[in-house]
Amino acid sequence: RRRRRERERERERERARAPRGGGDDDALAADDGESNAETASVSVSSDRILDLSCGSGEVTLALRDAGVSVHRVDACDPYTSEAFARRVGAAVPFYPWSFEDIACGGVLEGRRWRVVVCSFAMHLCPPSYLRLLCAALAAATDELIVLTPHKNPHIPPEFGWTLAREAKDPTTRVRMRRYTASAATATEEEEEKKKKTIEVRGGGGVG
Repeated sequence: RRRRRERERERERERARAPRGGGDDDALAADDGESNAETASVSVSSDRILDLSCGSGEVTLALRDAGVSVHRVDACDPYTSEAFARRVGAAVPFYPWSFEDIACGGVLEGRRWRVVVCSFAMHLCPPSYLRLLCAALAAATDELIVLTPHKNPHIPPEFGWTLAREAKDPTTRVRMRRYTASAATATEEEEEKKKKTIEVRGGGGVG
């Protein structure tokens, strides 16, 4: 619990250092002077969006300002339900999921989103289950957008994601990374299903 509180305080300090004018909205759109049009074109076409580790709703509000209905957004954070509700309202479904819940608890099983956005948080995920977190997200979406003030998190292809694009704000040094789920990287469950299918077919041939 102490470590969780420390991680949350660190997140809030980093968010406080982010630019106040547009906040995450500017960071999402920042790429050599590009406007919010790219954010809108990516998000408006989506079915549902997950604001992962949502804090008090910075990304959700940025998406709303870009033209996305909040009724198409889900949000999760283990600490900030009251702050999120005060700022965004009750229209957005909110879940108390932590990174650990997603990585090890199977809370995303059977769920799908067009895109998952994680702002100023994923670099705080303990390395011990970052790979499991990435695998769970890859099973739930085809696109992941990570905003981070650091070089971390390091998400290599073997974690199930391919870096499609990276933009860096030259003033704040906030990085926006857009990943696509690696088609060649199957989850362990999918691999097990394939193995079982092969075994069944092989057994049937022998009989």
